[in-house]
Amino acid sequence: MKKVTFSLNYRRPKSDYAPDDELMICLRYYYKFNDTTKVKKVSTGIKCKLKDWDTDWHDSPSRFPVKNSDPDHSRKNK
Repeated sequence: MKKVTFSLNYRRPKSDYAPDDELMICLRYYYKFNDTTKVKKVSTGIKCKLKDWDTDWHDSPSRFPVKNSDPDHSRKNK
């Protein structure tokens, strides 16, 4: 079971953030080690505003986490 997904690196509760706040995008790597599931979080160094993050990116056909409203969405979704 090896799987990679995207997430935002929240440092405070989600309710404390404004829509214009920028958060770092992280890769979450899921793997099995000795019959237990482990998650390794790796920062990508890419920042995204909360309003430009698609919370349902995994359900869309394109599977891009950054919305088109972000000016650099094509670079950030690579």
